[in-house]
Amino acid sequence: MANVLLPGATAIRRDVHRGRVWTAYPTRVLEHSERALVLAHWPGVTVLVPTTWTAWLRGAGAATRAEGIANLARGNWELELWTWHTTSWLHILLPGRWFSVNAVFDDASGRLQRWYVNFQRPHRVDGQCVDTFDLLLDLDVGPDGAMRWKDGDEYDAARRLGVVTEAEARAVDGARGEAEALVAEGGWPFDGPWASWRRDPAWPLPVLGT
Repeated sequence: MANVLLPGATAIRRDVHRGRVWTAYPTRVLEHSERALVLAHWPGVTVLVPTTWTAWLRGAGAATRAEGIANLARGNWELELWTWHTTSWLHILLPGRWFSVNAVFDDASGRLQRWYVNFQRPHRVDGQCVDTFDLLLDLDVGPDGAMRWKDGDEYDAARRLGVVTEAEARAVDGARGEAEALVAEGGWPFDGPWASWRRDPAWPLPVLGT
């Protein structure tokens, strides 16, 4: 397997659209095998994200978030630094798949809040960078396995505006069934050690550009 990332190293998980970075998250590598690439980020990590997203987080409203999709279609967006808080995330990236499985934990208690299946382009490792692109459709999975589709309106808007191509939409259509079957089976990664993972508080923060 080429471009193996070593456990403990910093990897920058990036969403890249039309050759431009849309998001950049510095993460700690936990595992890189033929089965999966597992990355983690947690409160205190500084990420690079669109200004429309941070404005929405600060209460600007749904119209501002929707503007982010229009910006993607125009190829014109601005980024800013944002310090992550409250939750720790595990990103379990599956080679060749059009989705990743993410475990979301309350950082203070270590409690697993939910699983989050993120539909995205198959990832590619290029040096320190792990590049993909979020296709704006998600599947929330509770600790009990209950599934709830979310952000379908954003996905539909991205399709109308050409952010998600027809070829990508066909790939997502197939991936939906794969993801639902994986959840319904309740096997790996849902029954594995990642479900009870906790970060080591002594870990240094992964940093952009290192």
